[in-house]
Amino acid sequence: MTVTSIRDAWAEVRKIFPTDYEYSTERSEQAGYPIYYSKAGGVNA
Repeated sequence: MTVTSIRDAWAEVRKIFPTDYEYSTERSEQAGYPIYYSKAGGVNA
């Protein structure tokens, strides 16, 4: 998959993960890159 802008990248994310998600500062600091995760119950994304 190739996108040409951040806006296009987020549009693709919404297609793959059609749930609400949020940024995790703690997980991102541990991983060394941005981590976003689903806020929906029963979804492991």
